[in-house]
Amino acid sequence: MKQLKLILCSFIISLILAPSVFANGEGLGMKPGNPKGFNYALDPGGETKDFITLINDSTEDQTLLISASDAILTSGSFSLKDTEEVQTMVGTWVKLEKTKILLKAGTQEKISFTVNVPKTVGPGDYAGGILATIDTSSAGAQGGAVSVSRLGARMYISVSGERTFSFLWE
Repeated sequence: MKQLKLILCSFIISLILAPSVFANGEGLGMKPGNPKGFNYALDPGGETKDFITLINDSTEDQTLLISASDAILTSGSFSLKDTEEVQTMVGTWVKLEKTKILLKAGTQEKISFTVNVPKTVGPGDYAGGILATIDTSSAGAQGGAVSVSRLGARMYISVSGERTFSFLWE
């Protein structure tokens, strides 16, 4: 019995900690290529390639807009800038193979991308992510309300180099 409880607890924890983002109400999901998520250690000027899998478990085809975004803190929580906002860090370092796809019902598709850290970037930890937004560009054409649904996967990049820390006490 004790072993069954341990297995059940391990299963529940694995579901909570899994890097997949799933089910936004439309049966859509995304999963990083690496089961540990998008965590990279790169040098200034460094590059890595990876992919994300977009999943459509719904019964309807979905057109998705895919983009990279900088991370921001909103009320102390991790979030990603809207795609219309100017990206200045991770959102500009990620180059996606595709930025718009038609994902048929019951299918999935891998989208490759490259992360290029500029040579001028200082050492430190940077955060951003990849967004998949349901394309509603024609939904509001008749003047009706438009609901936007999007999924996001976090990305962390640690840039190597000597770090200096300074504190100012007043």
